[in-house]
Amino acid sequence: MSLQFSVCNYRAMFDHYLTLLLEHHGELNLPYDFATKLCLIASPLMHGKVIVCVDEEEHRLEGAIGCVYGTGANDFTDQDVCQIEVAFLREPFRSTPLFMRGLKFLTAFVSEDNAAVRQIQFWGPGGHSGLRRLFSKIPDMQRTEVGKLDFYKIELTALKQYCSRF
Repeated sequence: MSLQFSVCNYRAMFDHYLTLLLEHHGELNLPYDFATKLCLIASPLMHGKVIVCVDEEEHRLEGAIGCVYGTGANDFTDQDVCQIEVAFLREPFRSTPLFMRGLKFLTAFVSEDNAAVRQIQFWGPGGHSGLRRLFSKIPDMQRTEVGKLDFYKIELTALKQYCSRF
C-alpha cells in the first residue's frame, strides 16, 4: 500500500472527493444536518483547495482535506486564515504517522499556495475526548468550547515548527 497526498486539480478527482465524503458524512463527527455538512464539503471546491490521500497501488481515494482561505463570516476577505472545513481518512488507514504526513503536506502546501496565511483553524465536535487528546499534543494549539463544538486554532509557523520535529 502506497498512500500519497496531493492537491486535487482534476474534475474526476473532485467527483471522487465528493463521493467519498458524502458516503462517509456520518463519520465526519460534525453535529450538523446533512445540508450544512454538504455546504462544508463543497465550499473548498468554490473558495479553497482540496488535498486528497490516494492509494496509488489501488488507484483509490482513501482520505481528503478540504480547506478555504478566509472565513464565510467575513466573506472570505480574511485571507490570513486557512480554515479546514473537512478532514477525513478511512478507518483502516488512520495512524499517527499518516496523520503527521498529512499535516506536513497541508502546512507546506498552504505556505506555498497563499503567503498571506498566518493561522490555521477548524471546528470539531465538542466533548470528543479522542480529538481533544490528539490536538492537545500539539503545543500552541488553542481550543475554545462554543456550544456543541470545539474551535481550534494555531499559528501556521507554530504548526510548521511542530511538524518539523517528525
